[in-house]
Amino acid sequence: MSGKLLIEQMGPDGRVQVGRLETGEMTIGRSDEDGITIANTAISRNHGLFKKIRNHWFYVDQGSTNGSWLNGKPLKEGRITIVRDGDVMQLADTPLKISSADEAGYGVGGMPHFASSTLIVFSGVEFHDEFPLPEYGRALVVGGSQGDLRLDGDLNEVPRLVIERRGDKVVAYGISHGPDILLNGEIVTETVALEDGDELKIAHYTILFNDPRSFQSTSEQPLPPPAYGASSGGTGGPGLTSGIQGPGVSSEKLPDWEKPGGWDTRTPGLGGFAADPVQSRNPSGRFTFGKANFDDEDDVEGTMAIDPAEVEARLAGYDMHRSARYVLEDKGSPLSSLEDKFVVIIGFVLLLALMGAVIWFLLLS
Repeated sequence: MSGKLLIEQMGPDGRVQVGRLETGEMTIGRSDEDGITIANTAISRNHGLFKKIRNHWFYVDQGSTNGSWLNGKPLKEGRITIVRDGDVMQLADTPLKISSADEAGYGVGGMPHFASSTLIVFSGVEFHDEFPLPEYGRALVVGGSQGDLRLDGDLNEVPRLVIERRGDKVVAYGISHGPDILLNGEIVTETVALEDGDELKIAHYTILFNDPRSFQSTSEQPLPPPAYGASSGGTGGPGLTSGIQGPGVSSEKLPDWEKPGGWDTRTPGLGGFAADPVQSRNPSGRFTFGKANFDDEDDVEGTMAIDPAEVEARLAGYDMHRSARYVLEDKGSPLSSLEDKFVVIIGFVLLLALMGAVIWFLLLS
């Protein structure tokens, strides 16, 4: 990211520098005496704010009437957005070019030669920390007992949100239950791939994905048309035309600003991927649970019944508990042996003797 940036208004006679970003904060609007002033009635008095944190510049729309855009995308009020050399901003109907003011030590598009992907974290509106992205594996864990960012009242051992690099993609996904995870304002319910500039929100944290390697300068691209309603006119303010015709504004040809495949890479119809990249890496997901695919196995025979005697022999073998080993053994008649018969006869005789003794005792009494 360039340390110093130039803000230039684009007009029919070329670009005119209207401000310079060096350190700290800088406001921009129609009548900012201490900031960047742009004489256009369509621009709010305090339209937006530029702020430098570490080696990055950010822009926040301050609740302007006619809005702000960055490279054709509308910026919501209060949203923190990274701005770089090569970006094209639009305040109301006024196009602004952002370029680097210090070329030394910077590569194409004003990116430092050592620039790498990071996750920039804000707690509320205050900067919290910045986490570098590894070549592979986890970069940031939110929640859980070992999380990089703690959640108030979180008692889970496992994290709520994980951001990691998988191959050439950076993905985010939730694990445990907890606060909603929002990606650019939409609730995340599955694994999603992140793009440069994406905003993740969870509890009081805001996480910006900063990927300067994928950023391509828009310095040679024409300007986007205003995204707010207009009917006729061309002097700024109400009644703006669909082309940029405000005072001192370029009348050069405007494109449709359609990115190949669409802006949303998470939508299959727009060139994105449909399946969770994790699922394609799981070999067990290719088969129905408990079944295997034997279509290509020529030597697999049909199911064959096993002889019951063989089953009995296996169950009564050495691997069976000794207390149940004799359950399946063949047994003859209960009186098949001589000893058994002798025991029964003696018992019967003793029973008769006992009964006789009882009768004799009763007669004598």
